[in-house]
Amino acid sequence: MKRGYFFGIDPEGRFGLHLAVDGKWQESKSDVKLPLYKWNHIAATYDAASGIRLYWNGRRPERSRYTAHPITRPPPTSSSGAMKPPAG
Repeated sequence: MKRGYFFGIDPEGRFGLHLAVDGKWQESKSDVKLPLYKWNHIAATYDAASGIRLYWNGRRPERSRYTAHPITRPPPTSSSGAMKPPAG
């Protein structure tokens, strides 16, 4: 069973919440890019009736998308390693 959550900021500056609900990953990500070098207060809530809600500086962003389909896992905040070309 999938459990847990991820709340954070992606490399493009958009924030969101990914969480497991009934064993499936759900996500909500803001389309708002947070301004650099400025104070930003971000928060997220979850309620079974209304789903995930995002807040930026005390207000809900005008645009945010909510995805109810399961995802395999939250995206990593960073990655490292080497890629090899496919054999053949």
